[in-house]
Amino acid sequence: APSWNVVDGNLASIWLVAMAFFSFLNVMGLWQAYGDWQGQGAILLCHGSKPFGTYLQGWKAAVYAVSLVAPLPIVAKALHTVTTRMYRQAFRLQLCVEGLLWAGAMVGMHYVRDALVQSVRQAC
Repeated sequence: APSWNVVDGNLASIWLVAMAFFSFLNVMGLWQAYGDWQGQGAILLCHGSKPFGTYLQGWKAAVYAVSLVAPLPIVAKALHTVTTRMYRQAFRLQLCVEGLLWAGAMVGMHYVRDALVQSVRQAC
């Protein structure tokens, strides 16, 4: 049976605001990458302060784009948890586990994208 607890609402707010903000940044990165991919057949990352850039083509461009979307299913699961499990037993544990999975996915995908970018440095 549900039991009202103010900590549940605060915890949900903290995780969901963080998830929404950083997922929004990820989606904006995807939007830019997808635009480059459609326009040039490659994801182009130029570095203004240095005389080189990065061209991701083929499967590397696809992996780059997928890495931007990968954490979003965890956000959807967390939203589902908040709407169905809030104020119930083990809600805090479940939301924290999902939040930590999301944070781990974000960090892991950052390293994947960084490894891809490092693997294809070319002149801009």
